[in-house]
Amino acid sequence: MNTDGPWIGDQPRQVIEGVWIWSRRRVPGIPMTSAFVRGDDGAFVAIDPVAPKGGWDVVAAIGRPSAVILTTHWHERESSTLRARFGTPIWAGPQPDGIVSRRAHRHLTEQGPLPGGFRAIPLGGTSPGEWALLLERAGGILFVGEALLSLDVDDAPFGLGIFARLVMPFGPPQPYPRWLAPDPAATDRDLEALARLRFEYLVVSHGFPWLIGADEAVRRVAHRALTARKRR
Repeated sequence: MNTDGPWIGDQPRQVIEGVWIWSRRRVPGIPMTSAFVRGDDGAFVAIDPVAPKGGWDVVAAIGRPSAVILTTHWHERESSTLRARFGTPIWAGPQPDGIVSRRAHRHLTEQGPLPGGFRAIPLGGTSPGEWALLLERAGGILFVGEALLSLDVDDAPFGLGIFARLVMPFGPPQPYPRWLAPDPAATDRDLEALARLRFEYLVVSHGFPWLIGADEAVRRVAHRALTARKRR
């Protein structure tokens, strides 16, 4: 297993035992990070899937995806491709008006059970259909779609470098910009909920992973952000 730091590229890299991640970018947006996870039940689960360089054959060489889980309704990405090619069922939040919710074969719930042994944590600040996923092994592995970002300054959208450096959250990890959220107050509740969890590793859908003491890092970030917001 290769765990020499948080660097990720455009092909699957095992950063935690049983967790492969990679990142792809579409102009002009920020990078999209996908995870491929060998669950506690032995099933392989694709989270917020976008194809790595070389296509899905590269992923299939690791294992056949038995489920797709979307952390938020706008992370459908290439889930329909996996459905068409492998017959992979799609799990997503039960957002009543979301296209993804209507296409999903199963809806995420707090009660479970979920493929791979994940625990689903409802969020909702960035979108009504956002859920975090916790795999309770190896000290805990948390997967977050939008509520937390972990971007490098080089991840700024093309052509918007200077502007993006002023308004986008860079560095590991950072909360989703409150001013961009449809429900800013809910982003505060999301941070509080994530700060209450216990986990060693953090994998986000935009940016690089946090591979040691991730829950402490999230609690520091949440405390700093929530304290600053209360002063306004």
